[in-house]
Amino acid sequence: MRQRRDGDGISASQCRRRSGPLLALLISPLLFGCYWYQNYAVPEPQLPPDPPEHGSEGDGGPPPAGGNSTEGGSMVLSELAYLPPQAVDKQFPGGLRAVARSFFSQGRSGAAYLQLTIPSPGSRVYGLPMLLAETLASAKRAGNTESLRTALGRLGGELRVQADHISTRFSISVPSERWHDALRRLVATFDRVEIKRDVIEEVQRFLLADLSNTLTNKPKDAIVGRFLDHRELGSEARYAQLQDIDPSQVEAAFADGYASQGSVLSMVVPNTQAQTLLRQAEIIMRPWAGSEIEAAPEQSTAGLQVGIYWAPTKIDRSTLILMLESPDTEGIEAAARLTAMQALTGRGIGGRFGEILGQMFPHEVGFATEMAQRGERQYLVLSAEVASGQVLSIINGFNSAIASMLDEAPHAEAISRAANQVRMRLLLQQESPEDWLDWSTRMTQKGLNLEPAYRQTLAALERPTSIPLGAAFTSLATAEQTWIVLGGRPPLGNESIGLLDDNAFTRGPASVSEASKPLQAALADTVMTKALDAMGGGNRILGITGYAAKSKTIGSSSIEFEDSDWYDVSGRLRRSREILNTSIDTRIDGPKADEKSGDEIKGLDASEADRILAKVRRHPLLLLQAYLLGKDQYRLVAMRTAGDRQVAILELIDRTKPRFRMHIDQGSGLVRAVETSTEIPELGVLQILESYRDYRNVTGLRVPFQCSTKTSGASGDSETIWQSFELGDQADEVFERSEGER
Repeated sequence: MRQRRDGDGISASQCRRRSGPLLALLISPLLFGCYWYQNYAVPEPQLPPDPPEHGSEGDGGPPPAGGNSTEGGSMVLSELAYLPPQAVDKQFPGGLRAVARSFFSQGRSGAAYLQLTIPSPGSRVYGLPMLLAETLASAKRAGNTESLRTALGRLGGELRVQADHISTRFSISVPSERWHDALRRLVATFDRVEIKRDVIEEVQRFLLADLSNTLTNKPKDAIVGRFLDHRELGSEARYAQLQDIDPSQVEAAFADGYASQGSVLSMVVPNTQAQTLLRQAEIIMRPWAGSEIEAAPEQSTAGLQVGIYWAPTKIDRSTLILMLESPDTEGIEAAARLTAMQALTGRGIGGRFGEILGQMFPHEVGFATEMAQRGERQYLVLSAEVASGQVLSIINGFNSAIASMLDEAPHAEAISRAANQVRMRLLLQQESPEDWLDWSTRMTQKGLNLEPAYRQTLAALERPTSIPLGAAFTSLATAEQTWIVLGGRPPLGNESIGLLDDNAFTRGPASVSEASKPLQAALADTVMTKALDAMGGGNRILGITGYAAKSKTIGSSSIEFEDSDWYDVSGRLRRSREILNTSIDTRIDGPKADEKSGDEIKGLDASEADRILAKVRRHPLLLLQAYLLGKDQYRLVAMRTAGDRQVAILELIDRTKPRFRMHIDQGSGLVRAVETSTEIPELGVLQILESYRDYRNVTGLRVPFQCSTKTSGASGDSETIWQSFELGDQADEVFERSEGER
């Protein structure tokens, strides 16, 4: 999430950098006209191989004769003086919309800014879109030694990646003469990179470290991001979801492809006509935008959770945060709503809310103002450090400020000041290429026409006394408010306050992911020792030679089947399954593997046999035996809270196999779950989570008699209950009998 000060909070360096436009706003209309001429009316030199163009419609060429009216005839010379060149937009094949704006830069140098915003592949797993996007930025192209980030650095540019479950954004700044190369390199990334497991894991470690730092040291940023994502996930849950992403999930998301439908390309390149930019960009984007990638579903950001949410601590100080949706520039109505919001909050807070706060707590409370966004929505974020006992009074004061504006509108001077502050913010937003890219992308996603809406808003702000503010004040009174309180003690018995189960403000997430691998392996051995003792002891577990079991399984579609299994640890299996009045007999004995149903016998290929045996070998006792025999080694990657249990997460150390994890209860020492993945040709890679319970004593060993299985991307969730489970060596007799039956 990107946050920045709004236009009211301008640093000294920003003032120096933007002194031209600010001065132009404060001097006479004559000087306005001179400023416009110097900065925008000079014919634009063209970069080869661009064909020369002059004054194309909508390209920011000189104004029409007279220069003091627009198509609607309402714009005055002073307004034309500081408006930037117009942007133009175009629909590319494949549903990609592109918008470009030209501007004049002295000489042929200057930076070009490109931003491609794409709907994120359809997964709400926290961190997966960012992990995919950063992996693409770090992965090398097939037959090439450079990643996208390295290639852009070689071109003298930089790349910034932002991604959430709504959209993924690649923002590039590069010397203007290299913008073609930068865009080509970005497009090639979508179908010519090699996604490798080690790159995914390296990026995952980086993102985990960054998230851990944010949760621990920047709790305000963490909680604002949580609410913008509209997720009921605490800090540990977010960390856990990101940590639990398997490389196969990233590979599957990349295979789904980024869809050009619903995507927006925004460009600002100096000394190049906007129409020319669009023509050249369409040619460059054609290999991707013109390809037949399945259209992404429309993803619109839902509103924030409304109400008061409190994350308590023992310290009697709180960070109080208010989040309000802020309108975009959509003509006179937006001018009214923006002015009303500015008159209410102001800077620091200098509006009606500030007046109320000054009466309640003289010189004690001051709010910082920031803007944040998700998808096509933009939010005003106010935050202050306050005493916990002041929180509810401040919230009541905010609503009192809104009510007072309905009863007594701000005086004309206050309205004019608020309108001017909004106008300045919009102008500065248009001057900064990065801010303009964000704004134009958001507006295009909303389907708004950039130029008329923007100019109508500015024209209305020029005449603040004529802005119809009554409806805007009423809109503020009914606006959805999200208040977040970090730290301090909430008042007892207040049912309007929702408590946040989030410990990001007292400690970081419980994790050992940054520990060295030898230390992780040593910690895993400690956990395994406890599990071995709890499950019956190492000697008994080593003595397991096989088992015979009978079970019933009920799938999520209510289909039931009964199994009778005989398994020998040498790898031989016989299974008799009764399903839908049909008997299926499966036999695996080394290279021999087949299934018999009635008189028909069908051979099983090696992958099918391996999948069947893998499920059997995931039995907790057999996993512990494989560890004792030295076949499997584990490392401790995390400690988690699951309900009232503390669970250790052990991960198999074997890069040749899909990721495999065991969850071991630290209280009882029992294996509670295993998670892995499997690839089925017809379905792709499926994530599997098997949870074990109802442990019983079987000849001195603890054996689970119930297992819940959850399978991603399929209706394969099921519940298995064992009627019997016997340990012993029965395999020879069973297989001799099965051989005679066939």
